Amino acid sequence: MRHLGKTRILKAKKATSKRTRYVTDELEELLRTTSSKKIQTITPDRGKKFSENQRITNKFNVGFYFPDPHVPWQRGTNENTNSLVREYISKGAAFENYTDSYIESMVKQINSRPRKLFGWRSATEYYLSQVFRLN
Repeated sequence: MRHLGKTRILKAKKATSKRTRYVTDELEELLRTTSSKKIQTITPDRGKKFSENQRITNKFNVGFYFPDPHVPWQRGTNENTNSLVREYISKGAAFENYTDSYIESMVKQINSRPRKLFGWRSATEYYLSQVFRLN
């Protein structure tokens, strides 16, 4: 799971396993289906599942930012996004217990939610305004 920083667009997909290879494969798929030229950095959690980050960096020219341990304020948007996801999937619940369509629906709802940060526009509306210069 990740979001497009400035726009806070959430992209999430269920990996076959938490193992590094599977997480990296799914992250590659998300980047292939996204305008990756607009993505500059990814801020994941500190899990070992992101240890192949250099593969993603080399393939998509996207840097990884790993914040220091035990300093959640260095990844505020990540923490906020996790809390939004927790409204749909409780902490500790396994993602594999949820269907792909449920996760897609959750992502769509989160991206459609008005946010104070964007003058009460949704992340999707803000993203489109940036892409098409509609401000």
